[in-house]
Amino acid sequence: NPLSLSDDEYQILTSLTKVQFEDLASYLFDSNIRNSSNRSIRNALAILLCKLRLGLSLNILAVLFQLPDKKAVSRSLKTVRTALMTRFVPSNLGFNHITRQEIIDQHTSTMARRLMCDAESNTAIVVIDGTYIYIQKSRNNEFQRNSFNLYKKRSLLKPMIIVSTTGYVIACIGPFCSNYSNNDASIMNNILHRNTENILNWLKKDDIVVVDRGFRDSVHTMESLGLNVVLPPFLNGRRQFTTTEVNQSKYVTKFLQRNNLKKSSSKWHAIDHIDIIDEFPILSEGEIVSNITLGTFQLKRARSYAEENASTTDLTGSVNYTIHRCQEFPDIIRVPTQSAHVSRAQYHPIIRFTREEILD
Repeated sequence: NPLSLSDDEYQILTSLTKVQFEDLASYLFDSNIRNSSNRSIRNALAILLCKLRLGLSLNILAVLFQLPDKKAVSRSLKTVRTALMTRFVPSNLGFNHITRQEIIDQHTSTMARRLMCDAESNTAIVVIDGTYIYIQKSRNNEFQRNSFNLYKKRSLLKPMIIVSTTGYVIACIGPFCSNYSNNDASIMNNILHRNTENILNWLKKDDIVVVDRGFRDSVHTMESLGLNVVLPPFLNGRRQFTTTEVNQSKYVTKFLQRNNLKKSSSKWHAIDHIDIIDEFPILSEGEIVSNITLGTFQLKRARSYAEENASTTDLTGSVNYTIHRCQEFPDIIRVPTQSAHVSRAQYHPIIRFTREEILD
């Protein structure tokens, strides 16, 4: 009932005023979503907005909106999200919802026009930058590595936002993963090379793109497409190794590779699990929890590591692990394991064992 809540209560629960809520709901009335026995269209929209605003669990939302269970809440969320993506988003976001000339005439500040294009009235000025969406850790190790940001020390995704000089949001492209290979410059290069969302059809030659220093490696790409790039200047001084130091580093690398000493790999040799299956002790779950993992957490995480080496995620297929045996001490083995957070990091859990027990 629109009259049952005050304007302040609307904002507390949904972050929107009554007028804004009704405007958003109008996009749903013309969509495929219908009133049901459990909830109305307006209730379904309120459920989604409360979820986004307050982060409540599905069970709590079911109680608040008098739905039978959390599955009904989940269905409502999916239905409204799909309807908004079909009707609301294309009308308010993306390069098709507003023309380039409208940005020039209505959403370009006078100061920006005077400073950047000498008051030229036919040049579009856009500001591009990446932002963050924090997410929970994933049980999937590959996605966890790709979404873990070393700078923020958290799991996050990176949308690329394109706005006008007045702050009007033109488009949001992405989100993209946030690992070391997905910096702002590489994401921008990817967008331009793929012409994502027809960005190159919207921008014209000599349009101005304002970016920060993180885009420095994509400047050449933008300029080759006829765009004028504006970014903060860099220091003229350069810090680098001398020629002698660079050559010495190369000599050391060659030496390590030639003598097979890198990461002490010469001390280990790869074996098949069949080679040690008869020598390895049979352990109960209780022995593993009590004496090795000291709790169940590592056992729960073991499944995620196993999935990376399995042919099927339900672990019904074969699991291919690389096992190394120490050449000097045959009772010591190690299993190279990919880090769940960093794709360039690999760990080597080492086990010392007898036929009866795990020693270390």
